[in-house]
Amino acid sequence: MVHFSLAKYKAWRVSKKYKDRGLYSEYYTIEEFRQNFTNHLNTYFLNEINEHDFLSTHIDTPSLGLKGIKKDNLTENPRIVQSNLQNSRFLKEKEFEINKLFNSIKEKDISIVEEKKTENTSKKDKNTEIGDSLKGIEDITSTINKKSNLFRNFLEDREINFLEKDKELVKSYASSKNIPMDEVTFFNIGNLNEAKSMFGGGSFGTSPSYQLNGSEKEIEKYKMINKLILKINHFNQWKEYFKEIDTKHFIHLAVSNNGTTFDEDVDITLFIRKDQLVKKNDFPLPDTGILETATELLEGIYKIKQTYNIEEYVNSSDVNHYDLPNISLPGLGYQKSLEDLKNQFKDNIEDLFVYDYYQNDEFDIISFNIPYIKQHTSIGFPTSLVFRSKVKEIMFEVNSKHTPEVITGTLEIETIN
Repeated sequence: MVHFSLAKYKAWRVSKKYKDRGLYSEYYTIEEFRQNFTNHLNTYFLNEINEHDFLSTHIDTPSLGLKGIKKDNLTENPRIVQSNLQNSRFLKEKEFEINKLFNSIKEKDISIVEEKKTENTSKKDKNTEIGDSLKGIEDITSTINKKSNLFRNFLEDREINFLEKDKELVKSYASSKNIPMDEVTFFNIGNLNEAKSMFGGGSFGTSPSYQLNGSEKEIEKYKMINKLILKINHFNQWKEYFKEIDTKHFIHLAVSNNGTTFDEDVDITLFIRKDQLVKKNDFPLPDTGILETATELLEGIYKIKQTYNIEEYVNSSDVNHYDLPNISLPGLGYQKSLEDLKNQFKDNIEDLFVYDYYQNDEFDIISFNIPYIKQHTSIGFPTSLVFRSKVKEIMFEVNSKHTPEVITGTLEIETIN
């Protein structure tokens, strides 16, 4: 029978329990123990060092850069493009409305008749007859005529004629769109005239006031022609305004954070060769007839909209420009209103183009700030960048709170011939 000491028995149990877990190792000499112990220490501290290096190389950091936007997708090489607003659906719809109105006016056929004598002429003849029959009573006749003239002047009728410049406007449009029209028939409104009202017009009733005097058909055609003149006038103003915009060149850019954490207080600065950039004060001002609607369309033309992978820039300092009540004074109401519309247009441009503008001898410099951008996110610039001519490159700097180094680079611009 083999007898084990208690100490050897315990050692045997420990070896069985921990041998496969790296906590037990046998040795037979002191030198072997020293070598094994040194190896275990080296393994432990080497693992500690490797774990520290792993953590230090995997610290979450932002990674910022500039990208181009091409058909709602991000690209390394931004593309410079031109708008085609002159052939936009917006203008085509207005053209359709004008053409439809042309046809409606043509259908209002009014026969050309000899102009009938006016009621005033009839009254004048009657006065003459009275004068002839009362030749012996000159004083009475004179008094009657004076009173009759006063009443006649008060209720006199006024002939209606379209201005030659308005006729030329309509004819020119019809010619440009190959719309056949006979000028005499088209502008014929029969015997329509304007009857002077007994009550004055204007703010204090001191101005002459007239009412249309004619058949329902004549009045309707007259109003339709005036509506046509206004629509053509506005259409031409849109064409001129859009033509000016279509001569410009546009680049769409975005700021991207491809890092593993957010960044804050991101300053973006662009350097553009001088005299190429269209600054906020250089945008064309629409004509008066379309000014209000053109102001409403500014965002649609210039602002970079949100897509599934590009967020829209939001200006935290946006200011709402509330319309002040417009109190019209005699003769000043229209001018005041027009001035308000011009200011509203300029204010909206100011709100969209939030860039700060600088320049040196070589560059026009613009900058703006993004307060916060999270990881794996792209934010579009506040607006398209607008240029007078094609540009080949744009240099940039990006400086932020959580990125220790200033990021610099050059965007190579792709041109469509």
